[in-house]
Amino acid sequence: EAEKMQRGIGLLEGEVMEYVVTRHPLYLVIGCIPPLLSTTVGVVVLLSFNTHPVPITVASCLFIFALLFLWKTWLDFSYDVIYVTNRRLILQNQYILGRSVNQVNYHAITNVIPYYPSMLSYVLRYGSIKIETTAAEHGHLEMHTVRQHEKAAHVIMEKSFAKGRQSAPAVTAPSAGT
Repeated sequence: EAEKMQRGIGLLEGEVMEYVVTRHPLYLVIGCIPPLLSTTVGVVVLLSFNTHPVPITVASCLFIFALLFLWKTWLDFSYDVIYVTNRRLILQNQYILGRSVNQVNYHAITNVIPYYPSMLSYVLRYGSIKIETTAAEHGHLEMHTVRQHEKAAHVIMEKSFAKGRQSAPAVTAPSAGT
């Protein structure tokens, strides 16, 4: 199972996953509200107008909408993650008909900003992460409704600055005799 995951996200030889940034469970709860409402309206329409073909069609469309939205919410909750490895960040986004996997090397990260988008997010203990990079077109990456976003930002910044210190050339002071 570990090998399948390594191939799926593209881990390199010797690369180790150290931390995984995931969404808060509240994302799943809030994402279930529209499918629940759609299903409720569909059931009411079926019970109210059970013999007419138009209400049956409307109810069927509402049920299909509920299933698709529930599936999309589950994919976003379960598979939209940021993998922090010993070499780079790997961002994975799952869609209904596909997936995208992007990577950011630590030396390209200029800043990581954890923030609370609202007072409610502060009370419920979730937040967002904005990862600023040196890229010309898209200079930042964001993930919203993140579980333990401050810890995740700390881990990413620690890795970014540690890689920067290791790759920087050593500066030596001139000797007194020269």
